[in-house]
Formats: sequence, C-alpha cells, structure tokens
Amino acid sequence: MNVFVSVSPHIKSEENIQKVMRDVLIALSPAAIMSVWFYKSSALLLILTCIASCCLAEYVSQKVMKRGNTLSNLSAVVTGLLLAFCLPSSIPLWIAAVGCIFSIVMGKEIFGGLGHNPLNPALLGRAFLQISWPKDTSLWVAPYDGLTTATPLSITKLSLEGIIPGNWTLFWGNFQAV
Repeated sequence: MNVFVSVSPHIKSEENIQKVMRDVLIALSPAAIMSVWFYKSSALLLILTCIASCCLAEYVSQKVMKRGNTLSNLSAVVTGLLLAFCLPSSIPLWIAAVGCIFSIVMGKEIFGGLGHNPLNPALLGRAFLQISWPKDTSLWVAPYDGLTTATPLSITKLSLEGIIPGNWTLFWGNFQAV
C-alpha cells in the first residue's frame, strides 16, 4: 500500500480567482443596475471612476513594486465596485479616486497582494475617506423627495389610513410613502 503525502489543498477544483471574482461581479450587478436606475449618471460615473481608479492603482503599484500584473483576476474591479457602493453618489469623483488608490496600495498591495491583506481593501478605503473628508462622505442624497410614514406592512397590520402601492412598485423599491 502506497501513501502519498502532499501539501494542501487536497480537494481539486476548476475554480480559480478570476472565476470567483467574476461570480462576485455577477452577484453585485443587480445592485449596480438599481443604483444607476435610482441615481442616474452620478452613480454610473462613480462606479466607473472607482473601477478605473482601482485598476490603474493596482497596475501602477505592481509596476513600482516589480510584481507580476494581476489585473486579469478582477479583484481590483470588485474592490472598485464595492467602494463605489459604500460612497454617496454626490461625492466628488476625485475624492473617490483617492480612496480607490488608498484601498489598493495601502489595503492590498503593500501586504503582498490578494490573499495577504488583513483588512478588506474597499472598507479600508472607505474608512480613510471618512477620516479625511467626513463632510463629503456623509452627505447621502435620497433618490427622490418624499416623506417617511408607515410602511405598507404597517398600514396593513394596523389598519391605518393609507394607500398601498402595487406589487411591482414595491418590488422595484420605487415607492415614496406620503
């Protein structure tokens, strides 16, 4: 009987980093679509700026640190999209770009790249922006004007006065309680 001893992982899989990151991007795409639906061009510009800034920061930092290019694994794209989701759509784009650069360089590449970072790079960038520009990162704009009142479930449960919108309106989240 032969016994083979090898290093982990012992379970072989066809998955790789690029496939996992692609799946994450697919999972985040409905949120990206709805943010552009509600916040229009400001959300689209923020998402594109964050993704481009993260990719550029990763490319430049890897050149400076004399490492191989890992842009094809899509981790910088995921970081950019996650950071864009953490920021208000009204933030100046240059501030978002600074946060992206900080996320990639100080949150990921300085520790050795993907898998070696002790903190989530996107959230580290968000924390850096919150400390550096607290006013700009705290001004959240509602996608529409409206008043806050009882929710449709409260109206139904408590038999309150109010008009319950249709199911599709509730499904898309485009409901202003008045």
